[in-house]
Amino acid sequence: MSFIHQAFRQSINAIGICDPNPSVGAVIEFNGEIIGRGSTQSYGGKHAEIMAIDNVLQYYDSSILAKSTLYVTLEPCSHHGKTPPCTDAILFYKIPKVIIGHSDISEKVEGLELLKKAGVNVEIFESESLWLEKFWTLGAFDYSYMRKKPRLLLKWAQTAEGLMSPGEGSSGRISNATSLELMHRLRRLSSAILVTPGTIVTDMPALNSRYTQEINLSSKITLTNFFMEMLTQVDKLPNIEKIIPARYFMLPAIRINWTRENLIQFLNKQISIPGKKIFFTTCPLSYEIVLEKILPCFLLESYEDINPVIDHIYRDGALQVLVESGPGFLNRFIEYEHTRIIIVFESSIAKNWNTKSIENNLFCRAIQQKKFTDIESIGYFLQDVISVLDDKLYIFIKKDDLDFYNKVLDRKD
Repeated sequence: MSFIHQAFRQSINAIGICDPNPSVGAVIEFNGEIIGRGSTQSYGGKHAEIMAIDNVLQYYDSSILAKSTLYVTLEPCSHHGKTPPCTDAILFYKIPKVIIGHSDISEKVEGLELLKKAGVNVEIFESESLWLEKFWTLGAFDYSYMRKKPRLLLKWAQTAEGLMSPGEGSSGRISNATSLELMHRLRRLSSAILVTPGTIVTDMPALNSRYTQEINLSSKITLTNFFMEMLTQVDKLPNIEKIIPARYFMLPAIRINWTRENLIQFLNKQISIPGKKIFFTTCPLSYEIVLEKILPCFLLESYEDINPVIDHIYRDGALQVLVESGPGFLNRFIEYEHTRIIIVFESSIAKNWNTKSIENNLFCRAIQQKKFTDIESIGYFLQDVISVLDDKLYIFIKKDDLDFYNKVLDRKD
């Protein structure tokens, strides 16, 4: 594995914890060996390059840096923000060569040119082999910077018949235990999670990441791409117990199947779970109940326009949002322009549920019938299909996002 590929794997440590900064990784090489590693810390903390330099200084004299090469996934910053410019440290320690995985699209960053003018040998590693690494570690930052919205990742599970639930207002187990493990690990890779009203009614979700660190996932799944490497490394990430994504709830209105008592029970459950939680509602009574609990809540006219919710999450600094939606809101998020990734877990088992949750869902139908050209017609591309024991995990990505990284795609029907 090349040193720049190892730098991208180092950046996995930063995903979901450093927003609104990009998830960057760095390694420092001397005589063919890595002598330092680093990744971006939480917002306001050190950047990947500085962490890698500090790692070297723990074991070596600083003079070794003047004979080493820095591999970093993103162009080093050259401006003062929460921390000094990384280019200052590179020049201070006289690092003679820097290999960059991806140019920074921010107008504030001119690290490449600054280092070149100072005499540093700077190269951009141009290779299609890195497109998935760039997409998963830097894509959310690029997208958020250009669109002023977070990148949305929509996730659900469905049965072999293409069903999501036993019926309206009910819930049932769909996936195998390993798929459930991966779903919980997926929560760790976003700094924000959004849940829709129907899911709250049927599941009363905690939205925390509950995964079994002892499970040996590598023996139970097919490792085919960088995405799966990210999920399998979650339990090895530093300070993992401290990382709790912010939770955003689109509350259902008070009605027969969602009473005042149900809402209070749900709020008490969320209060017992550490971490940031924000509530949205279209119901004045729900709004008053949430405020009585001294919890942040925003009263909206309706959920027809989901932009106010997404705008709020963007202002909070999240680069990527994991959306956990039930059938009622699914089409709305599939069609939403800022939903860029869709991940579907398909069970191999038919449940024989008496429900019509597949009826108006193009994705559920296309996956069940394996007609992926229908999905391509609305701008998504099937990037990979991964075996999780008897289950299947489908990854769909917006075609224009892939084009941004100049990837020549191979058809996967």
